Amino acid sequence: MKTTGNFRSTDGRTDLYYAVWEPEGVKPVCVLQIIHGMCEYIDRYEPIAEYLNGFGIIVCGDDHLGHGHSVNDGKFGYFGEKDGWKHLVDDEQELRKLMEAKYPELPYVMLGHSMGSFIIRAYLNVYAQGLKGAVIEGTSGSNPGAAAGIAMASTIRKFKGSEHHSDMITNIAFGSYGKRIQNPRTKYDWISRDNAIVDKYIKDPFCMFTFTLAAYEDMFRLLQHVSTDEWYKNYPKDLPTLLAAGSEDPVGNYGKGVAEVCEKLQAQGCDVNLSIYEGMRHELHNEIGREAFYEELKDFVLECIEE
Repeated sequence: MKTTGNFRSTDGRTDLYYAVWEPEGVKPVCVLQIIHGMCEYIDRYEPIAEYLNGFGIIVCGDDHLGHGHSVNDGKFGYFGEKDGWKHLVDDEQELRKLMEAKYPELPYVMLGHSMGSFIIRAYLNVYAQGLKGAVIEGTSGSNPGAAAGIAMASTIRKFKGSEHHSDMITNIAFGSYGKRIQNPRTKYDWISRDNAIVDKYIKDPFCMFTFTLAAYEDMFRLLQHVSTDEWYKNYPKDLPTLLAAGSEDPVGNYGKGVAEVCEKLQAQGCDVNLSIYEGMRHELHNEIGREAFYEELKDFVLECIEE
């Protein structure tokens, strides 16, 4: 059963949309909070939420600032004038507090996908206490281009303004993502091999927007933050963590970037496991063969709450 609501963002002015999927006829055993990615929204996760409901897992998530139903002012792809990425992180704690108040006896697990993987990584350095587990899906390793992206976005902002949309930065950030795909149908084929998923994404007005200069700078700063030695040192050592990605996901440099994150965390003594799905692209939960990821996620969550 799906219910929806709103809560106030930590920016102090925006009402954020959130959704909760509760099991019907099955006793709830835990809560999984999902943090969605860039240029999408939480309702895209309904199929996996309904699957997990069958095992007693309550699923919740919000639409970030500048995304989906949380765009109260018409500004898609905009988080704020300064340090908007910090609001993204703190907003996830606001939703968690809301859910924990509603389900005080249930253990809590979190998942972040793509840009949401950067958010959860930053989140876990600050708010990990009390969590039973974390899933980091479709993330990236360190990106030397992040600093250049920050400098470029910042410079253009001075002339064009924070809410300007730059095709140049979009092309630099994503223009090469289809390079390993032979005879691509669309420029979004890197998301999934499932044509129906790609076509639905392209037709969705909640997905077809570009980030503002301010949001690009925020995202580059967020990625830079979670790639520092300090971040790795501060990662919670005893938190069971699953890193999952497709071998054909350009965001994770085709598995290499995700492996880098795993190796650096393991070097710090963290409880981390890595799953690379052969042939899969960016959205494991929307890929051909997604059932294998569904099952691994379910097993991981249930194992976390048993410990």
